[in-house]
Amino acid sequence: MMTRAEWTAPNERTAGVALLTVIVFVAMTGMFIAALSTRLMIDKRQVDAFVARALALHAAEYAAQSAIDTFAHGGSTAIGLDREKIKLASDGPAGTSLPSFESPGVVPVETADLRGAKFYAAVIAWANDGRDNDGNGQADGPEEHGITCVYGVARAGQSVRAVEIAYRVDTAQNMPARRLSWREIPPPAKGN
Repeated sequence: MMTRAEWTAPNERTAGVALLTVIVFVAMTGMFIAALSTRLMIDKRQVDAFVARALALHAAEYAAQSAIDTFAHGGSTAIGLDREKIKLASDGPAGTSLPSFESPGVVPVETADLRGAKFYAAVIAWANDGRDNDGNGQADGPEEHGITCVYGVARAGQSVRAVEIAYRVDTAQNMPARRLSWREIPPPAKGN
């Protein structure tokens, strides 16, 4: 029969199994923590990218709305653009070539309401741009009078987004601008 001292004394075999169990548990815990922290970093980057895309779209819309409000009240046709260096004209149904943020003459604007976003906007009145904007074969036809396209481009982080909004503007009768269409367009390519 075993004595109490023999019964409670660890032998080499049980001490080795206990040590192996602890090592396996610590290794699995370390792998779990590493996998969890990697997943959290990936999720944070993804959320930051989505937030930047949303902020850029909001800033592009803000730029376009600010530009049409200014234009409808007799103000400038550009926000954040040096109109002496940049001449915009519609390319008809194919769209309008917009300058990139790196182009000379682009001086992006920031506002306290949209921290982290820079934007610019341009207004092009179809009636006097010398182009056939509606594709009917006649440049600056009567159906183009009163229609204005506003382009808003914004950058937040690495995300650049652009919108094109068509309005009917009647400045002669001092009527508010009426939105005809809205669409997101591809952002300008670098070097434009």
